[in-house]
Amino acid sequence: MSKKKSKSYYIVFCIKEFAKSQNMSLKDAYLYLSKYKGIEFLDEHYEAEHLLGFDEAVEDLLVICHREGGHLI
Repeated sequence: MSKKKSKSYYIVFCIKEFAKSQNMSLKDAYLYLSKYKGIEFLDEHYEAEHLLGFDEAVEDLLVICHREGGHLI
């Protein structure tokens, strides 16, 4: 599988895990992560993030989005 495809699958799975952890719909999770730069973060830091567990990735997304104005934490 190509790196681009692997990264895409990883980001989609992170969105699903984030939605589940926050009791959000997939659409709402995607919109939130897009607005508060969570998806951008996953894309830019894929090399390090994909080595972590999904629980850690969700925690990182919460922190990043909070820094950008998100208020889930």
